[in-house]
This record gives sequence, structure tokens and C-alpha cells, in this order.
Amino acid sequence: VQSHALSHDRACLLAELEGVRLTIVNDMADQVTDDDHGAQDCTWNLVWKPDLDLMTGPQVAQWCSSSSSSMPSSHEGLDPTSGDPADFYRDLAFLHYSMLSQITSSGVNPSKPHLQKYMDWARRQVRRVEAGETPHWEPSWPTLAKDLNYRNALMNRLEQVNAQGRVHVAVARHLDQLVVGQMDPLELLFGSSLLDSLYAELSGSDTSAFTQLGEYLQLYSHKYPNARYLEIGAGTGGTTAAILHSLGEKQGQLEVTGPRYQEYTYSDISEAYFDAAKTRFERYPGLLFRRLDIEEDLLSQGYTPESYDVVVGANVLHATKDLRATLQKARALLRPGGKLILFEITAPALGRSGFIMGLLPGWWLSSEDYRSEGPCVPLSTWDTLLQETGFTGVGQEFRDYRSDACHELSVLISSRQAPSPVS
Repeated sequence: VQSHALSHDRACLLAELEGVRLTIVNDMADQVTDDDHGAQDCTWNLVWKPDLDLMTGPQVAQWCSSSSSSMPSSHEGLDPTSGDPADFYRDLAFLHYSMLSQITSSGVNPSKPHLQKYMDWARRQVRRVEAGETPHWEPSWPTLAKDLNYRNALMNRLEQVNAQGRVHVAVARHLDQLVVGQMDPLELLFGSSLLDSLYAELSGSDTSAFTQLGEYLQLYSHKYPNARYLEIGAGTGGTTAAILHSLGEKQGQLEVTGPRYQEYTYSDISEAYFDAAKTRFERYPGLLFRRLDIEEDLLSQGYTPESYDVVVGANVLHATKDLRATLQKARALLRPGGKLILFEITAPALGRSGFIMGLLPGWWLSSEDYRSEGPCVPLSTWDTLLQETGFTGVGQEFRDYRSDACHELSVLISSRQAPSPVS
């Protein structure tokens, strides 16, 4: 048998088989019982997937979006065109405007530097909203913001929707105390399961961004089943769970034998997360748990350059002082052609994350001028920074929602550029 596979335009030979002999050993179809079929299914499966390296960017995007759902089922008030939860995010935007306009007009003057920055940001955010520079603005909002009964009813409704609603309402109810230092935001956010629930929700399998990432990882691991993964800032493991599910669970209806990775390193700046993570992910083989501070020297921490095929960072790289330097460190860990997968806030002007996280000192660590209003940057800045630090730019973006009015978070995928050949 001789077989050839050609590209769509028949200009490129993709695969060639020569000298293959196919022989029917015996036709025993009539003699196979149901028990025999079950035994066969336990010993082999045939799984076909496209070759990721032969697909164009648009082809990858189309493949990954074909089975994605852009809307968690817990929402109501979906936009009929996009399927996005427009009503929920409009209510959330009003709550932010109402609370920020209240504290900025109250004459509050915080003593702590990071809370002073929060107040400066809040004033600018109110002006942006009133100028119509953000989605959802309505002329009735300034009057409606003074209606405490309406606001309280709105908060009661929002906190019943999902984890995102609960954490935003919790901050809104105590914002007056938080900005003057009468209440510790760390205790409010980390003293309960508020943030853990939020992180798990944002990286859940029913969100569009992570559904598409799951499809991408199945393509990647189908081509590279022995890849070595490193997750930076794994924390409580919300993103880890989604990724390991894609690498080690079912592909469609067929059970794949064994995980489709060689090694997965679960790293964080704090080792306090490791015991819980070891218990949570004990059924997955090949997991290593190592401390990593991505801002410190990698060699002194025992990390070998160019030793990973995939580096993952979920809402962690922006939390460093120098984003360009951090990307260079991530690049050093990757082999040439290796993948960098980020989950980041790419629409920071909405102010959703700033409303909550801006109350923490770590939100204001950025040293660059272009991050003076917070650590997160838009998609165009990510693309530029990646290209400037030895990556190919943003090769794929998987958004949480289709519409700009709802979209805030993106999964970004880039590749480390191979070294230029020496002439």
C-alpha cells in the first residue's frame, strides 16, 4: 500500500506511507461475544485528532471554539445575540459606580499609601464611567446611586447569582471601612472561601475560556504526550484542576490509557499550599511540588533553563514588579518552541478586579509607568511585551465572553521563538 496526504491546495505533502502490508488474519466477527468486545475496549483505543503544528491560527481557534459554552448556567438575563450575561455585568458595573462615587465624594483621606492609590484610581474610574468610556453606563445612574433601598436590593440579588457576585457584594458592603483601614481586606477576602470560590468559578470547565483551553490542550497533548509542564503560582489549584482534567481524563467517549504528560510541576512562592494540593491531586501521576519565586534567580532555586515544554501562569505574572523581566524569566524556562499559557485580565479598564484587589498592597507593586493604575494590561500590550521578550506574540486568545461589555479575562497562548540560525 502507498498513501499520501496533501494540503488543501495540494501544494504540500503532509504525510507519506510506503510499503505497508495489510493482512486479514482471520474473520472471527461471527464468533466474537459481548464479553470479547469489552475485553478489547480495555486494551486499546484509536483516537484521531488534527496535528496542531499543521493548523493555522484561525483553524485552531475554530476547532477550540466549536464545543465551547460562553455562559455558565448559573446566570440569568443572557444576551440573545452573544449568550453573555449582560444583565449581571450591568448590575455589577452599577454597584461599582455607586460605591466608588460614594467614597470619593465623602472626603475620605486614607493614611496607607496603597489605599491612597486606590482612592486616586476610584476617582478616575468614576470619571471614566460618567464619560461613557466603559460599557453599561446609563444617565440615570447618578440619581439611582443615591437610592439605598435599590442598592441593597441589588446587592441581595447579586450575591445569590454566583461566587463573583458574592465577593463583589462583600467588598461593597464594607468598602467604607476598608478604605480607611478599619477592616483588613486580607481577612475579608482570605479569611473565608470567598476568593477560593471565585478562582474555582473563573477557571471552571463551564467557562468559555477554559473550555477552549481544554480543547487546545487535548490537541497539544495528543501531539506531545510526553511534555513537561510547569505551573507558576499554582496557589490553591483552581487552574491546575482544569489543566489536569484536560491532560488526564477522557477524550470524547474514549478512555485514554494514562496521562498525556510526562511531568507536571506544581509551583508557588509559598509551600503552604502543597499539602492540600497533594491530597487534592493524588490520583494524578507525575506531579512534583516545588517552591518558585519567578522574580528571583532561577538557577539558585534549582531550575534548569529550557527544561519545560509548557509554562502556565494564571493571574500571577501581572503580580510582579517588572512584567518584562518576569516574561524573560518564563522564557528562560521554556525550550525553543515551547508554549506559554497565561490566564490574565485583559480588559482592566472595566475596573472589576481593581474594585476588589486594589484594596491590597500587592496590587500596586508595578514599577512601570504604563502600569501606574494597576498591574493588568490590555491584550495589545501583552502582544507587544511578548514579542519584545522573545515570544511570538499572542498566538491564541480564548476569551471568557464574546461581548466586550462582559469580557474581562483571557487565556493567552504564545510560543518561545526559536533561535535564529547562524549564517
